[in-house]
Amino acid sequence: MQGEGIDGIPLERLLREGEPHDEVARRMVETLTGHELYAPAPSWDGQWLTRLLRAVGLPRHALRLRDTDEAQRSAALAALERSGVPMGTRRDLLDGILEPARQAAKAGAPAHRALEDARRERSRPWAWCRGPTL
Repeated sequence: MQGEGIDGIPLERLLREGEPHDEVARRMVETLTGHELYAPAPSWDGQWLTRLLRAVGLPRHALRLRDTDEAQRSAALAALERSGVPMGTRRDLLDGILEPARQAAKAGAPAHRALEDARRERSRPWAWCRGPTL
């Protein structure tokens, strides 16, 4: 099974501890609709999300993923704006702020596990400029 090779979750465990995909998909749509959703590889993750949604008869774009780079850029610009940095200077400072986060992301090998991927994204150096934690 391909998922076992990527995620390291044996099929037996998935069958024993997992939840039915239709329940998961519907709960995701119910909970996440109206929220901004980000992923470090939105085209890759979006393919899997599309498969899940289509498998249960939901529209493939019921949930859309955007690139985390976009969220980082937006959060950094908002932090600079709140700090009173003039508009023209914000753009100049942006790369210097985001470059450490880009380098940190490149340094770590992809975990291929959703929880570990999320933890890694949360701990990236740009975290200082994000909004309140949900």
